[in-house]
Amino acid sequence: MKNGKLLIHPSRPECRIDIKKLLLLLDSIGFISRDSVQKDGLFPVGNHFLQLVTFMGCSPHVRLEPEHPGDEDYVYIHLIESPSALLLASDNSRTPGCPRCRKPAFPDWSVFEQENPLLVCQHCGTRLLPGELRWRTDAGLARLFIEINSIYPGEAQPVAGMMQQLREATGCEWRYFYLLKEKRSRTKKPPEAC
Repeated sequence: MKNGKLLIHPSRPECRIDIKKLLLLLDSIGFISRDSVQKDGLFPVGNHFLQLVTFMGCSPHVRLEPEHPGDEDYVYIHLIESPSALLLASDNSRTPGCPRCRKPAFPDWSVFEQENPLLVCQHCGTRLLPGELRWRTDAGLARLFIEINSIYPGEAQPVAGMMQQLREATGCEWRYFYLLKEKRSRTKKPPEAC
C-alpha cells in the first residue's frame, strides 16, 4: 500500500484562493472530474490528469479507480481548505531552510506551534516570513492544498504548464511537496510581515 501524497499549494500562506473558481479551473483543464464527486469532497482524476502530472520511471503502476469498496490506495484528488495557515509535514520532513545562509532555519517544528511565531534563523539571525523559507519538497504551509493521493515521494510531479495555469488563474505562485505516511498538521495564523 502506498502512503504517499503529492500536494500542490500557493507559495505564500497569505494567498487567498476562491475555491469555486479553482474547482472550475481544475475541471476545465481535465485535472479533476466534477461529474462524479466522491464522498467528503474527494474528486476522481480528470481526463487529462496524466498529461498534467508527470510520473517518473519507465513503467509506473498508477491506479485511478478503487479496486473494491473501502479501497483508498488509488489516485484521487482532495482539496484541503483552512481559514488560517495550515502546516503539513510528515514525520520524516526536514524543517525549512533559511534563504540567506541556506542552513536549517529551525532545530524542530515547535516554532510553528506558537500562536504568532517570530521566525528567526537559528544560524544567521535573519528574520523570515513563511513564503521566504526554503521548504524543499517535504512540507508546506498554506490555507489551501490540492492533495493527490497515492503518490510516493518523488514518483510524480505537476508539469510546468499546470503550475502556470494555477498562477495565472489565482495571481499566486504555486509549489509542490510530498508527504509520506502520517501527516502532522497545525493550524496557526501565519506570522505578520516584518
